[in-house]
Amino acid sequence: MMSRSRRLKKEPRFSRLPRRGREALCLLSALLIAVPGCGVRNLKRIQAAPDQHGILDARSPYLKVYLKNGELCLLRDWSVNEEAGVVAGTGERLGPDRELIDSGEYAVPADSVVLLETNRAPVSGNLIPLVLVTIVSLVTTVVVIHDPPSFEIGD
Repeated sequence: MMSRSRRLKKEPRFSRLPRRGREALCLLSALLIAVPGCGVRNLKRIQAAPDQHGILDARSPYLKVYLKNGELCLLRDWSVNEEAGVVAGTGERLGPDRELIDSGEYAVPADSVVLLETNRAPVSGNLIPLVLVTIVSLVTTVVVIHDPPSFEIGD
């Protein structure tokens, strides 16, 4: 009769790697998880007076229009018509307390505007490590499902 400890067992794929290979894989996984959280995210903010609207980032999806009466218009699909003296767009109008007053299409006279502001968050490079960690995790899951590790408790 064959004892339990002498049974042939299939060695898991991870343990087939040399020790340094396992250590390197663990270190790489830890770095890929930790590094994305260490990045600094910058917000590109440009503020301008109504007569200096040319310096605004036209690629920005939103324009904040600060009015002399304390209200704020958050506009998307915005444009500044210098000839008509109007800032136009679709969005929301907020009161001085930043509570929503109404929403719709607006044509704000430039002489009632104190400040124009655009914000744009540049695309972050932090997505690449996240995708790599996800791929490594999925491959590891498939390998373990296909060839589950076997553990044997001693006598």
